[in-house]
Amino acid sequence: MADLQSILRDYVATANAPEYGGDYSIINSKFPELANFDEQILKDYVATANAPEYSGNYNIINGKFPELF
Repeated sequence: MADLQSILRDYVATANAPEYGGDYSIINSKFPELANFDEQILKDYVATANAPEYSGNYNIINGKFPELF
């Protein structure tokens, strides 16, 4: 299994993909490895990753979500 950080980056990219229109039921179905995580935390993770002040710096982003790591 890929490491969690890579999976979460892919999750953010998928959540941002226009073809899914922000439909988290579809997005989450593509990531069964994240099924044990709270959906709201994953949504918050995406919002944080998209925040311009973090400029895609996953060291900072991941540090804000100790419950994932």
